[in-house]
This record gives sequence, C-alpha cells and structure tokens, in this order.
Amino acid sequence: ETVSARNGEEAVALYQEQRPDMVIMDVTMPIMDGYQATARIRHLDTERWVPILFLSAHTDDHERTKGLDAGGDDYLAKPVNLFLLNNKIMALRRIADMQDQVTHYARELQANLEQNRDERLLARYLLDHIIRQDKEEPDLVQAWVSPAQHFSGDVVMTARSPGNELNVLLADATGHGLSAAISVIPVIESFYSMTEKGFSLSSIVRELNRKVKHLLPSDRFVAAAIISIDYLNHTIRVWNGGAPEIFFVTDGGKIQRTWSSTHPALGILRDAEFDSTPQYFQWEEFGSVYLCSDGLPEA
Repeated sequence: ETVSARNGEEAVALYQEQRPDMVIMDVTMPIMDGYQATARIRHLDTERWVPILFLSAHTDDHERTKGLDAGGDDYLAKPVNLFLLNNKIMALRRIADMQDQVTHYARELQANLEQNRDERLLARYLLDHIIRQDKEEPDLVQAWVSPAQHFSGDVVMTARSPGNELNVLLADATGHGLSAAISVIPVIESFYSMTEKGFSLSSIVRELNRKVKHLLPSDRFVAAAIISIDYLNHTIRVWNGGAPEIFFVTDGGKIQRTWSSTHPALGILRDAEFDSTPQYFQWEEFGSVYLCSDGLPEA
C-alpha cells in the first residue's frame, strides 16, 4: 500500500503519521527537496531503520553521493526501469526484515539482561542476609571472598556452640555464578541452627550431606571444609570433603599440621555410605588455621 506526498514537507508529516516500511523519494520537489526531507526523516526516527530509495533524473555521481550522504540507501535514475525498481525494493525489504529481526533480538536481549540484573540483585540481597554477618568473629576469623562473577559458590560462615566452641564452614558449590550461589544455600541455615543447638561436628556434617544430596541434582555438590575450635582445651576438629589442603601454622611460621581432603564433597554419597568422622588435633604452640577453596590455587 502506498501513500503519496506532493512535496518534502508533506512527506515528513506523512512519515510521522503513517510509519511506512519504505520510502521512495524524489529529489526535486517544492517547499522541501528530497535531500532535506530524507535528512529530517533520519533525524526523527532513530529507533528503527526504514530503507529510503531515491528516484531522480539527476544521474551524475555528485547527486548520487549527495543522496546517500543525506541518509538514502540506494539511488535509481529516471526513466525508471520497473523490473530493476521491483528488484531493488525486494532487496531493501529483505535487508529491512533482517534489521527488524536484529532489533527484536536486541530488545529481547535487553529485557533478559534487565531481568537477570533484577534477579542477581535479589539473590545478592538474600545471600547477604542468609549469611549472618552479625555472627562473624572479626577478632578471630579473617575471611576474603572475591567472586569472578557477581556471585560464586564460595561462602564462609562462623557460629558459636553453647559450649563456646567456634565452628567455621568454608563451602564451595560446583559451577560459577548464580547457580553455584543457589546450590550452597541448603547448607547455610542447617550449619547455623545445628551449631547453636550444640550438635557435634560429626552430626552437623552428616546432616549437611543429607540435605545437599536430597535437594540438589546429581551433578551438583558442595566441597566443604568444616572446623570446630575449642579454645579452652586447645583442640581442633576438622572435616575436609573435597577442599584444598588445610594448614595449622604456628605463630613462629612453622607448618605443624595439615589436613588433606579425606572425604568426597557433600552431596555425593548416600547417608549409609557417608563418613562424617572428623580428624582431631591438639595444639601446644599458638598459631592459625589456613583454609581456602579451589578458586585460590586456580587463580
């Protein structure tokens, strides 16, 4: 369907009103010529691409260049070869259709990005509040978490038992990003609540394994290093399931004890096959325990 304009000014007004799929533009017109009208149309409509084909009796290269500079996409000389005109229209429509498809995908991608951003912000808020910042022990525990993306599956948690033992959990879920962060959620509340109720380290580890095994898909699991420190009796209990080696380093800089991973990660074995027995160590010389996720040696 075509809409005709008698001059460039009318063409611009009709363009705004009708939103056509294509413009076939003459050059020599009263009030406003084709070059001016084309430039105005391009200035008005920056969100979509509409092909503009010039038809003109001016055939020299200067006029062709002027038309393309004004915003035209092709230039056809009069008298018009209708077969050639039809082919040019079809070619420009194919390009316009592809442009429409690209624009549609771009808008869809932008909407997905915005939705993804909102979901990340919500997940970040939830994770920050699930991991109880008020339970941290800044005088005794120093932690550093630096995700490669907005999220990682690495979390560090501390909690006190009724007997004043300090439990520390370093959990590292498989994968990266938001999916890894979601995978570590099942262990968080169980660790806090069971520690505060006075359950043993062995019982806590067993329950964490049971929960991860039950809730996560079979290709998801959580490597974990869990330690329980009794400052009164100078003892440390350690359970290492899939985490890198843990070190006890004296204040004098001597590595006095190491704990390699002796268990699979949480969520791999069924409860009947699972061993929750921790390793026991009593220190005589004061020092520090160092533990990390596999992100550190990878980096």
